Amino acid sequence: MRCWLAAPHVRIVAASIEPEVITFGADEDEALLQAVDALETGLSFYIEACRPLPVASAPQPGLCTARPSARECTRLGVYRAMTDSPMNPLDN
Repeated sequence: MRCWLAAPHVRIVAASIEPEVITFGADEDEALLQAVDALETGLSFYIEACRPLPVASAPQPGLCTARPSARECTRLGVYRAMTDSPMNPLDN
């Protein structure tokens, strides 16, 4: 995620799923909390549209990272397993 100061807020963009994940906060900590929510919301758009989930890029030095909550990771894992299955129930 790219993270920069856009006075008076910190702005965050997830490059791999932009424009779905763009958020900000009063400081970096708040922006990262907002980024988790924006990331989960952005990924839910993929699920609703039955699209393949984007693959996370490797963390880059100097860039901030955020990841979905454990509960959301479980849901995303189930979705990925269903879509990777040869008997994909989402194809109907």
